Amino acid sequence: MSMQMKPVLRKVPEAPVVATEAPKRRHSYWINPRFQWSMIGWMWVCAGVVISVFYAGIRYFFYKFEKLAMMAGLPPEHDVFQFFIEQQDQMNRIFFGTSMGALIFLTLLGLILSHRVAGPVLRIQKHLDKLADGKTMEDVQFREKDYFPELAGSVNAFAAKYKKLARKATARRFIS
Repeated sequence: MSMQMKPVLRKVPEAPVVATEAPKRRHSYWINPRFQWSMIGWMWVCAGVVISVFYAGIRYFFYKFEKLAMMAGLPPEHDVFQFFIEQQDQMNRIFFGTSMGALIFLTLLGLILSHRVAGPVLRIQKHLDKLADGKTMEDVQFREKDYFPELAGSVNAFAAKYKKLARKATARRFIS
């Protein structure tokens, strides 16, 4: 007689649950848009002034050449005048392209620089709000490339004195 074996069903252990890191928050350079757009706007104004001065210089350069050609007695229909017009058109196209490139560069630079200024200010503001509510005992810290790193030390020194005074005031209320 043949023995038939019944399949044994075993419960497969579940895979252990592994804690995964929380998804990293997307980095935003817009910390204080009003301030940052203002800073970018000022960069655009400065760039506009510089671009205008350079453009006026280019226009004056070609104007002087046309005057020299006229003083040399060349008739207005001479090929040199057509050459000046073509060169000025080409220079205008190059100037427009490089000016747009400069504005894009200044916009990005303004965003990055304003981020490094607005970040510490926002961090100090939030830290002082938490300190006023008694919700933090930690020191404020800035990122490595932030501007005004000395402010963190000043805020932390102020916070330490504030905490000390707050403890004394609490102790006096508790004793009396």
